[in-house]
Amino acid sequence: MFARAPVYGWGIFARSHLVMPRTNLPDNDSRRVPLRLARIAGQVIGAFLLATALTLAQAAPAQPEALDLLKNVAETYRAMNTLRGDANMAMQMHGPNLEQNIEMPITLSINAQGKMRMESKGDVSMVTVADGLTLWVYMPLLNRYMKIPLGQAGAYGQTEFAIPRDFLSRFSKLAENVKEATVVGSETLNANGVDVSCWIVSVEYEPPASDESAAPSGAAGPSKRSGTTKLWVEKTHYLVYRQSSDVKSTGPGASAARELKNTLTFTCLTVDEPIPDETFVFKPPEGATEMDPSSFMPQGPAPKKD
Repeated sequence: MFARAPVYGWGIFARSHLVMPRTNLPDNDSRRVPLRLARIAGQVIGAFLLATALTLAQAAPAQPEALDLLKNVAETYRAMNTLRGDANMAMQMHGPNLEQNIEMPITLSINAQGKMRMESKGDVSMVTVADGLTLWVYMPLLNRYMKIPLGQAGAYGQTEFAIPRDFLSRFSKLAENVKEATVVGSETLNANGVDVSCWIVSVEYEPPASDESAAPSGAAGPSKRSGTTKLWVEKTHYLVYRQSSDVKSTGPGASAARELKNTLTFTCLTVDEPIPDETFVFKPPEGATEMDPSSFMPQGPAPKKD
């Protein structure tokens, strides 16, 4: 009997507070009360949904102007001291007698003094180190390496070996020589184990000024290059988590263009954390042999004979 007392108590409470209380109102008024309460409930729910929508709209950043976004990225990388990351690199090369696709995971360490270390694994295993004076390129599968003075590194392989070396410098100049830039959308990537919301900006840069004196000996002139770059820029801290470039180049005397598509996507990215000095030191392994880097110089057609 006593055990059922709480049940009766809850029943009285429900009838008194949760169920519509009986009143002495006329029947018409009694029927109007639920309608009034329904209207009030509808107004409350509508106000809540409106407030929620406004809050979400205020929380989501408005789409920025493309050039302003590039300037913010440039300022971020200009102030950066170090960058470390794990990334996936994909390259597609198409052209006359050329069809190649390469995918490889890489680790990248860079500091503001121009020192760099990049290690790639997979089918194209390579270690590239810039120690401030020399660019080292080591190929573990062959146990061979190249040693190139940094001042000459850009001349070899059309700068393929020097791509990561000036990473921070290039990103600090993203807003320079822009021909056209457009924010084309947004996308959420995953890095450092969390979702990263990014703006996607497409950029076309003014081509570099032609320099006939820079053409290889016997060449008719410098290669013609054109292309676009896409950057996935994190919306809050303006870090680039993915970059994709599509470049077409036509060499002197070439009948068709070569196309290079290159995409670098970071899966882990940290900035301004100390990097040990030994990271940027390379010592050739025992038994490694040195290669002549001149074989990687771009060669022009033989000069015409009179």
